Amino acid sequence: MDLKKFSDRIYYLESEEKSDSPVLGYVRGEVFSLMVDAGTGKAHVERFMSALEDNGLTEPVFSVVTHHHWDHSFGMASLEAITIGCKDCAKKLKALEEIEWSEEGLAYAIGAGLVPAFCEKHIRMAYPNLADIEVFAPDMVFEGEMVVDLGGCTAVIRQIPSPHGRDCIVVYVPEEKLLFTGDGLSAGLVGNDWIDDSEEVVKLQKLLRNLDFETCITGHGEPMTKFEVLADLAERIN
Repeated sequence: MDLKKFSDRIYYLESEEKSDSPVLGYVRGEVFSLMVDAGTGKAHVERFMSALEDNGLTEPVFSVVTHHHWDHSFGMASLEAITIGCKDCAKKLKALEEIEWSEEGLAYAIGAGLVPAFCEKHIRMAYPNLADIEVFAPDMVFEGEMVVDLGGCTAVIRQIPSPHGRDCIVVYVPEEKLLFTGDGLSAGLVGNDWIDDSEEVVKLQKLLRNLDFETCITGHGEPMTKFEVLADLAERIN
């Protein structure tokens, strides 16, 4: 995983398919910096911070969690940043926070639908000792939209309709016409199955069509243009 430079304000650590580690984004303001997503855990966070240091970038003051899934949120325990998430995300993470992580705890989380079965293999890869898992709810919780002035650029944090889940948000940087989406463009994950929802896709397509962005950085892939994003969504509408 390498740190990629999109512009003087925007950087991101690439995703990794083998470990299911998502993209970690970085928005550099003149006063504050902001991290997009918190990663899979301590090792993922350390790789990100080391990459920032190697590129002369300061550690983020804020970290926004795009949704509650483990690969985007379990790294919060290793962050000194102020963490931000929507109310729905916070509710799900509080439920995960109460689990005593062990073989029994993981089985319970999967059985209760708190963790999709698809994630088990990658969780075990990241945590050979399940007791090492620490789950934190975000420090700051919002509903709808939250705007963070970073100095010279703005992070607009907005809940979106998404087939992936009710707690999905995007981070929009209007000065760069750039959108971090996490997994918000993806189908829903139920157990081991990916299930799309045409109604949610239509709502999402409408929102994105009316948003002034040119580039989208997704949670597990390469950057996409607005045209590519809208075309992909259009193909999924029944």
